[in-house]
Amino acid sequence: MVIFICACMSCKAQDIHFAQSAQIPILINPANTGLFQGWERVILNHRQQWTSVQSPYITTNGSFELNIGKPENHDKAYLGAGINFYSDVAGDSKFGTTTGSLNLSAIVPIADKHTVAAGMQFGGGQKKVNYDNLVWASQFNAADGAFDNAITVGEPIGIASNFYFDMGIGAVYQYRNHDVSFGKGEILRRGHAGVALFHLTKPNVDFGGATTRMNAKLVAHGDVMVNIPGSKLSIEPNFVIFKQGAFSEQLYGTLLKIEIKSGTKYTGIYTESFISFGAKYRVRDAIIPEFFLELDAFKVGLSYDMNLSFTEASRYMGGFEISFQWANLNTALFKRRNSKGFKKPGPGA
Repeated sequence: MVIFICACMSCKAQDIHFAQSAQIPILINPANTGLFQGWERVILNHRQQWTSVQSPYITTNGSFELNIGKPENHDKAYLGAGINFYSDVAGDSKFGTTTGSLNLSAIVPIADKHTVAAGMQFGGGQKKVNYDNLVWASQFNAADGAFDNAITVGEPIGIASNFYFDMGIGAVYQYRNHDVSFGKGEILRRGHAGVALFHLTKPNVDFGGATTRMNAKLVAHGDVMVNIPGSKLSIEPNFVIFKQGAFSEQLYGTLLKIEIKSGTKYTGIYTESFISFGAKYRVRDAIIPEFFLELDAFKVGLSYDMNLSFTEASRYMGGFEISFQWANLNTALFKRRNSKGFKKPGPGA
């Protein structure tokens, strides 16, 4: 029962969150849709929080994106489109939220190495709960001195909220320097900065006879990748700030990246490989060690939230998170192979 109450309280606070913010690009800003190396991208995320309790919080997210009309030399505007789904289930009551969204973006190169993008998100969601596994005070049998699940409590078997429509908007600036590689003097490799606003409609969530109006959520995020000259090392400071009603969350982190393969051009795309490790700090809440392995089109991430904000019984316990990303760096799946603008390069490319 306690877990159910905590879950209901959290539903009025903030949306779900992942520690690996770089691995949920369109979940934090719809303008990130299509803004990546390649033509199609798939990202999967899984988070398991409070595994020390009997029924941990489990969150799963998946997204698919593609570019529309993206030129090979990246000198003209193009569109991005993507879909995103997530499921969040918490506690013995299986209190959960399921959402889906369509994301659209316009991506415009404004100068060499500089790009801006604007995006919109359309979607909706629903919350559910199942009372079957909960124990109520009215089920206490004083004669036996124990709880009896056979005692009827008069609560419904399960409750689902109304389906609510939702909207979001965002904008992103990107800098990407393809001239940076081993032994070169360039320091700034790439950077992003963006802002997004979600729940523009402030939808009403009618749940079990109680109606709650969802607060708008403001997201600000940024990162920059800086080469250490004369080495294969780079550092990548990053931040994400969420503000929703009276609640806020701030994540600040840094990654040390070790380049294991220098960038090479292939159909207008520069492939790179890194091993990265570092940590994030969620203000007044947790320290989050992170590890990433990037091999050209693939990226795998691992992290663990080490809780600092609760009692000694739960200190250093938190959430395990894993992510997987794949981007098509060859030719667009939705264009005819070897068609104009997507020809495979010759041996000298």
